[in-house]
Amino acid sequence: MKITNNLYIPLKNRSVIEISGSDSKKFMQGLITNDINKVDENSAIYALMLTPQGKFLYDFFIAEKEGILLVDCNKEDLPNIIKKLKMYRLRSDVVIEDASEKYEVASLVGAKVFEVIEGKDSSVRQFCKGVAFLDSRVSDMYARSFIEIDNNYQSFEAFDFKKGTMYDYEDIRINAGVPKGSLDMVSQQSFPHEFGMDKLNAIDYNKGCYVGQEVTARVHHKSKARKGLYVVEADSDGWGFPEMGTDVKIGDEKIGTLLSSTANIALAILMQEKVEKNNFTCNVNEMELKVRS
Repeated sequence: MKITNNLYIPLKNRSVIEISGSDSKKFMQGLITNDINKVDENSAIYALMLTPQGKFLYDFFIAEKEGILLVDCNKEDLPNIIKKLKMYRLRSDVVIEDASEKYEVASLVGAKVFEVIEGKDSSVRQFCKGVAFLDSRVSDMYARSFIEIDNNYQSFEAFDFKKGTMYDYEDIRINAGVPKGSLDMVSQQSFPHEFGMDKLNAIDYNKGCYVGQEVTARVHHKSKARKGLYVVEADSDGWGFPEMGTDVKIGDEKIGTLLSSTANIALAILMQEKVEKNNFTCNVNEMELKVRS
């Protein structure tokens, strides 16, 4: 999808947690799927928290500012994430605080993003009284940022970014084939590999142990996922998909489930073998769909 404008998009459905203290990185390392040691003033990560059975709990981005970890998470999940983190804290020197009154989260899209943020050996920039960083999932998602609320996006506008909408963001996200953890994945039910989380750089298979690591590693090394995440497209004249959770079929046979959608594109979790055998076509409520291979 070609982006012609440079936009900043406030993500009002996201909140921020600050994690500080001398044990903060060691503490997080045992809880998340990615390697927290990758996070510093020049690099940020995308990561998950899992159940002991290797099922999805939460997803978030983690950056660092002045020695403090900033966690960009789903707003509705924030109380439960803080509760879960505090449960594991025990006697560690770790301080966990809700920073939603201090920071907000925004997406940055457009070619200018790479000019503004990307530097030699760095994918992070101190920006807008906060931190802006390249989205490590796929380049088509451009960048994200933590900004101080009182900055009011002035720095973005000084760089000629215009305000975008959540429709812009969702259109970019779904075209890029990126699931929204809090929407497309089901907490305590979804398996990360079926949603391509390793391809989105959320999982580091070389790091040490973490909650859910054994199941995740076993699936990665010994089996192929039966289901996978796909972008599906309706006829260009069509407009509007049925609600999330609607069955996706080949003929009368259910092969998967419809996820988030916008205009004539959507995400779907589908049985890979069935899709490939049917030449990447399927249907939902008699609407014919083309599956991106």
